[in-house]
Parts: sequence; C-alpha cells; structure tokens
Amino acid sequence: MKPTGAAPTITIVLARSGDEDSPLLGHLLTQTFPELERICSERKAHLAVIDPCGPTSQHGMPHGGSLALALDVLQQERPILLGLAESSYGWVPTHADVENTGLLLRHPWLHGALKEGMGLLEMVMIEGALRYPPMESRAFFYIVENEEGIGTDAERRPGATVPNIAGTRGAERLAALKARIRRSGFPVRERAAGPEVLAQWIRNDLMGVIEASLSSMENAGTLEAERRAHEAYARTRRRSYLDVDEYVARLNRHLEERGNAGREGSGEAAGNPGLVITGVSGGGKSALIAHWCSQYRELHPDAFIIEHYVGFGTGGGSHHALMRRVMEEIRSRYALETALPERSAEIEEAFPVWLANVQNEELLLAIDALNQLDPESQSLRWLPEYLQPKVRLIVSTAGGESLARLRDRGWPELDVRPLTLRERREVLRSYIGEFGGAISDPQLTRLSESSAGATPLFLRTGIEEMRRARTSEEVNDRIEYYLEAENLTELFDRVLRRLEAEHGHALVRDVATLIRASRQGLGRTELHAITGADARRLDRLLTAMDHHLIQRANLLTFYHDYLRDAVAARYPAAENGNAAGDVHVRIATFFRSQPVSARRAFEEPWQWLQAGRWEELAACIESIPIATTLLVADGGYNLLSYWLEIGERVEMGLAYAQSLKEYERTADPSTLPATVDAIARFLFEAGRYADAEALCRRSLRMRAGDGQGDTLEMTGALDTLVTLLYHVFRSDEAIESSRRALAVRRRTLGEYHPDVARNMADLGALLYAVGRFTEAEEELQQALALCNAHVAREPLLMAMIFNTLGAVRTATGEHQAAHAFFSQALELNRATLGAEHPEAASNITNMAFALHSQGITEDADRLYREAIGIYERTLGPNHPMVAVAVTNLAGVMRGRDEMPEAITLFRRALQIRRDALGDDNVETINSTFRLGWTLHAAGDPVAGESLMQHAIQLMERTLGADHNDVLRLRNISATAVHPARIQRVIKTDLPGVEGR
Repeated sequence: MKPTGAAPTITIVLARSGDEDSPLLGHLLTQTFPELERICSERKAHLAVIDPCGPTSQHGMPHGGSLALALDVLQQERPILLGLAESSYGWVPTHADVENTGLLLRHPWLHGALKEGMGLLEMVMIEGALRYPPMESRAFFYIVENEEGIGTDAERRPGATVPNIAGTRGAERLAALKARIRRSGFPVRERAAGPEVLAQWIRNDLMGVIEASLSSMENAGTLEAERRAHEAYARTRRRSYLDVDEYVARLNRHLEERGNAGREGSGEAAGNPGLVITGVSGGGKSALIAHWCSQYRELHPDAFIIEHYVGFGTGGGSHHALMRRVMEEIRSRYALETALPERSAEIEEAFPVWLANVQNEELLLAIDALNQLDPESQSLRWLPEYLQPKVRLIVSTAGGESLARLRDRGWPELDVRPLTLRERREVLRSYIGEFGGAISDPQLTRLSESSAGATPLFLRTGIEEMRRARTSEEVNDRIEYYLEAENLTELFDRVLRRLEAEHGHALVRDVATLIRASRQGLGRTELHAITGADARRLDRLLTAMDHHLIQRANLLTFYHDYLRDAVAARYPAAENGNAAGDVHVRIATFFRSQPVSARRAFEEPWQWLQAGRWEELAACIESIPIATTLLVADGGYNLLSYWLEIGERVEMGLAYAQSLKEYERTADPSTLPATVDAIARFLFEAGRYADAEALCRRSLRMRAGDGQGDTLEMTGALDTLVTLLYHVFRSDEAIESSRRALAVRRRTLGEYHPDVARNMADLGALLYAVGRFTEAEEELQQALALCNAHVAREPLLMAMIFNTLGAVRTATGEHQAAHAFFSQALELNRATLGAEHPEAASNITNMAFALHSQGITEDADRLYREAIGIYERTLGPNHPMVAVAVTNLAGVMRGRDEMPEAITLFRRALQIRRDALGDDNVETINSTFRLGWTLHAAGDPVAGESLMQHAIQLMERTLGADHNDVLRLRNISATAVHPARIQRVIKTDLPGVEGR
C-alpha cells in the first residue's frame, strides 16, 4: 500500500500594472496576503499568489515566462483573479517575448492581442475573467485614478521599476480597459479613501471567496484534489490529440455492446470484459482516452465518468489508491454514509461490492497506463474478472504483464497504431503553428519520414527543439542530432544535454532530479529554496522547460515518463551517491524545516520512506500535528501505510503515547481530547487494541474532568471503545459503553434523532452477537419505532434493523417471523440499492436459511441459487460471498441426501476460499472440514477423515489447541454423525459481527 493524498491549494492571480512603489501593493504584500496565508494554513490548505508583474520578472526574468505561468493557470485552474487597474498601463509584450514559451499554441487568441499592442495587464484580465462570465464569483476589479492618491503614474515617478511602458497609447488603452471593466458585470470597486481602505476592501472580498473555497475543499476532502490532478493531466493530453474517427467509433461501440449485455441480464453477459487500448508509449493512448471522455461528457452531461491516469494522481502507481478513489467517487455520487476500508486486503475484498453500489445508471471507468502501476499491481488480481453490465471499463497499457493478464482474460483490444505519413504531417502542421516560416518543407519531410516520427510525442518534441534554432543550417543540425536517438528516452537525454549547455549542468541536474524525486511535483519557491540557485537563472530554466512540464496547483512535474526515465539514467549519482536516496533526503530535510501544513504532511514522510530513512520517517509521523493532519486528509490511509512500511522497527503505540505526553504540554486543552480520540481511532484501525483502549479511556477521563459529566463529544470515544471491547471479547463492557453513549445521545439530541436510532440498532446487534436475544429484540424494536417516527426514515438503517431482527428470530427458532423480517430488509435494500446489489443477495440468503430451517427445502434451494446468481453477476464467480451462498446450498443438497451435488458445491466453496483467503483462514478451514464430513457421510471415510484431521490441525495452528472452534471440530469428527452447521449471512453495521 502506497501513501496518497495532497494538500489543497487556493491560487490568486494578481493583475496589476507593475508599480513596485505603490502603497497599496506594500500593504497587500506585508499584511493582507500573509494574513490570508495564515488562515489557509490553519485550515490545512496552501495559498499561492501569482504576480506576473512582480519584482522577479522586472529584474531579469523574461516577461514571457511570467505571462505563460499566469495564462496557463488562469485557463487550467480558474483561480481567484484580483485585478488592479491603477494609473499606468504597464508592460506590452511582443512576439519575441513569447516565442519560446509555447503560449501561442496554447492560447491562439494571443496572435491578435500581440498585433494590436495589448499589454500584460489587459491580457491577464481578459483571460482571467472578462471573456469568461462564469468567473463572476471569483474575479474582483478595483479601479484607481491618480487623484485618489493610491497609485501615481509610474512613468513620471523617479526610480519606478515598470519597464516598457506604452506611453500615450498605453493611457488610451488603460482608459478603454477601465471602461470595459465597468461594463462587464463583474464586481468593481473604485474611489477608495486611501490605500488602507482599498486594502481592506480587497481583504474582505478575498476572505469571502477563500472561505467558500476552503469549505468546499473540506467537504470534498482529498477526492476533489484527486479530481483536479487527473483533470489537469487530461487537459494537457487533449491538446495533443489527433482525431482518428475509427478509434472513437470503436470506443462508442464497446459501450453499446456492454449496454446490450446489461439489457440481456444473463450471467454470461455480465461477465463480458472491458476494452484495452494498446500501443507503444508516446503513441497517443492517453490523448485518446482524454479526448473521448471529454467528448462523451459533452454529449452526456449527467453521465457518471471516472478518469484515472496512473502515476498522475496522488496515489502514484498503487492499485489500492486507484480502487479507493473509485470507492470515494461512488460514495460521493450517491451520498453514501458507508466508511471506506483502509487496509489493503479490505480494499480488494470490498471493491466489487462498491462497484455494485452504482444505482440506476452506468459507470464509465477509464484507467490509463496500467503498465505504470507498481510491479505487484500489474498482475491485475485486484481487478474483478467479471463486471456487472452497469460498469463500462476502458483501460490502456503499453504492454508488459498487465497486457498479458488482460489477454489471458480474453479482453478485446483497440490498437493505437503508429502514425501514417499523412497523420504525421497533420500533427506537424498543428504543432508548428506560427513557426512554419522558420522550418522548410524538406526539413519537415525529413522529420516526418523518420521511423521515430511515428509517435506524436517525438514529433511534438522535435518541433519544440527545431523552433529554438536561429538558422536553417542549425535546424538541419538539430534534426540530424535528434533523429540519431534510438528511442524516446534517449531523445530526452539529448534534450537534457541541450538544457545543460544553455543553463549549466549542475542547475539542470538539480532541478530535474528534484522534480523527479518529488511525490507530485515541487513549486517554484520550493525549488528555489532547496537548490539555493539564483532566482533569475532558475526562472529562465523553468521557462525553457515549460514544454516538458505540467503544473497542477502550482506544483511542477514532468509532462511524461520518458523525461523522468531520461533524468534517472543521466543523473544516477543524484539518487545513489554516498548514501542511497540523497535527493529524497534533500527534499525531506527542506520540508522538515517548514511549519506544519497539509503540504508538508503530504511530502515529508513520503520522502523519508523513499530514502529508507526509518528513524526520520517514524519521528515525522509520530509527531501529533503531522499525524492529525494526515488523519484529516484521508482518514488515516497514508498514515497506516507508513507504519506498515516501518514494521517492527518502532513500536507505534509507545511512540504515540510519548508524543502525546509532549504535545499535551503546549496544546490547547479544549482541543486535546479530540486529538486523543483521533489517535485512538487510528490505533484501533491499526489493530493496536490495548493502546487504543488506553487512549479512549484517557479521552473520557479528560472530558469528565471538566465537571460537565458525560457530553456529546464523548460519544465518539465511546463508540470506538465499544467496537474495540467487542473485538477483544469483553462483551459486557462493550454493552455497558454502548448504553452509556446511547444515554448521552438521548439526553443531548432528543429521542427522535437518527443518531439515537442508529446507536440503538448497533446496541441491538451487539446484544444479538453475544446471545442476549431478548434485550437485542427490545433495542431493535425501539430503533425501528424511532425510524418510523422520523420524517427522513433512513432506509438502509431500517434494512439493517430488519435483518438483525430476523437473525434474532432465527436464533430463537421463530423461523416464520425471521423470514418476514428478512423479506422487509430485502424490500428496502432493493428499493435503495437495486435488485442486483450484494446486500439484496445477503437478504435472500437469510430468507433461504429461514425456510431451510423450517424444512421448506424447495423454496430455500431456489432462493440460494438466486442469491448465487446475484453475487456472481456483481462480485464475480470467485468472490468469498459466493462461497457463503454455495455452502448454504450444499447444506440443502446434503439434507436431501443428494450427496454428489453437495460434494461438488462444497468443493467449489473450498476452492473459492483457498484462492481468495488462503489455506490458513478460518473460513477456509471450516470449508475443508465440511467437505471432509460430507465425504465421510457419503461413503468415503478415508478421504473424509483425512480432510477433517487436516482441518483440525490447521485450526489448532491458527487459533490454539484449546479454542472452542477447535474443540467443536474435534467433537464432530469423533462422532462423524452430526451435520456440520450451515453458515448463515447475518450482516450488521458493527465491525466484526458478521456471522457467517
């Protein structure tokens, strides 16, 4: 399991004319922006201010680089725009200023802007808002006239640092710009009584939109950050897509075929595979997926689409992160309250069930670059072999084990073939744009007809390198130089050499290796701090590398993996010098020096992990501020993954006990109990029950010490304690704690609050699990009455209550009443989740068990087979839940003395569990014993006895010789006459109480 999760960023682009001596600017830089940055940091977010006319650009940095950064961010991220139309028009760029930035390709409207002499100020305002009305709530304009005394004419101010002022023409354009702003309909403020008043206006306006953004980010959590990361990557790919109708038609046809399979509704149709896009790396597979998904979304605005580009989300190449992201999208889509699994095995087991939550629509799941998954992920064991028709799966891979496994499954393929000569010329024409006059037709022909030119990435890179040449002879030399590269990795090695010649070997090496080693990229400020390079040299290099970089939330990373591979090959000593992982240590050391923030928590521990510096990693994540920041980000998924990597090197519980002791000395007493609760819940999820219990009880004592008695804030710790105590078989204490939490909720929330009903239902399930059936029935009936009285009525909660009531009646032998309760649970789950959901199959299995217990075997047989069909269609034929229903059906067959079919079914259940759970799993052992007992009863005592004894030995090794389950198996084996107990599916919301 690899860590995931990034810090959200709020970006402000400041559009101004560039007067560095403005009192207003001074106030913004020294007071307003620092205050807003502090507020964002406290809310676990990062504030970035981009100032295209800032001091850096005015003291040596080419303005084209600043303009490129601002316009790209405005187009891709739609940040907050702060427009200050003061007393001067500012800098007016020319074609020469932007010729090496790729701006004219990305923003074609600049051709006309440059021709008419438009200045940087006006360009940023137009791209940022004036021609994009949806920015109305995120763009703010402030008009300042000379007489207001806030800004004065920089052309007349001695020592002012505004280059290339447009003179009289600039004054005319500035007046026209102010008039356009006033007519635009965007928020406009003017005639402030001094710079302090205007600064306060700006501060208040920004506070409103930042607060809204922070609230949105907090509600969306890491899911929104993940979406932005993948969308940013998709945008770069769509720009380079070459439209090939046959590819789009094939993808559309695949969706239609899957739709037909769903309408047929057969098990075979449900198992129809997805579609795999194949082809060489750099050949356009990612661009095809990005283009097609965008086109499909335009045609079907309400469609449920998840695009996932392996390596460009926060999860890197982890298949667990990929699956968890899909689960998060499903939970968000349907506002589900179900908690996401954290552990790797739980994620893999739950993934098919989560796919079954797709309701009354289709899910289009597009996964790009399976070949870039971690090595252990490329076997694709995590990817369900059978997909229900509601899930339409498109994947791409450049080959390797992932493609081999998909071919083993018989997946159809769409091969993105090398470009034809005609297509290459089309690509060149689209890439070359305004540079066509600098490169001759013979030179273009030479480039397009080379074997390497069959990939769009090579052609695009070649044009970028060609257009930097000054003469035709130099173009020829570059063509030959780059065509000598035998592959794309070597091509980018040559690009690195060219950058070294222009910017210096050491700087290129430092910047390239740092970006490669970063988790998801580094910001310009971070690169400057880590390298210690001169700001002007660094900015010039980053501008020169612009074509090869992608920016997401102000973090720069590589546009593609070929440059990443070339960097690794060219600068191996940077990562494997005197100590392995030197570059990771540099990055981690820098972040360790920074204040605690979501950005630091995202990057620092990951860098220590990559460097293999276990002590530093442990010191980082046992820090309470870092740990709680990670818990807020994703509920502990990252944090747990780091501790799993550390293993036994550091004792987790002891580490947090010591850290909390230190933290308590300076922490705010009012927030300390909540912090202890969070660490306790994490320790419980990590399986450190004793440590978690100690912290739960400590939290309760801390809160009780304020003299207010039990409060609502205590119930979270009590809930954790209940589940924990049940797990360690201290059921009486668990019940006592659950009743205590219920009493608090009743007193503080009122009798009819949904949380009260949920607490009652959980208590009822707990009482059932420990055999206190009368008390369980009482609590469950009260919970049901509250649900019926509540306006919202929560159907899934009611289904759980009915299911548990059915289990209670089954346990007390009231099978007809049990059947009625199970039927009600089924009706609610079908209405809420759909008839094909695994929860519905579990209800059907329970109904079948109730009928079977009454001796109504024909109906039980039919229902078990119905449940098996649902499980197979939604989870695949080899999921452990299939084994449950198959085992129950085998019990029916054995009861009818239909031994051959019973044996076949028991064998199937055993094989499923062996493959999915392993030989030493308790459920697998029970399946082994059942098969042995049935063989013995069917007249094969030798084989039967052998299997039973083998199961007993495995159970002793797993649970201990004196465990009750071991004694039970010995007793049954000794008599060889009592039927093995049939499993039943009784599902509750209490973890660990799933009786099977």
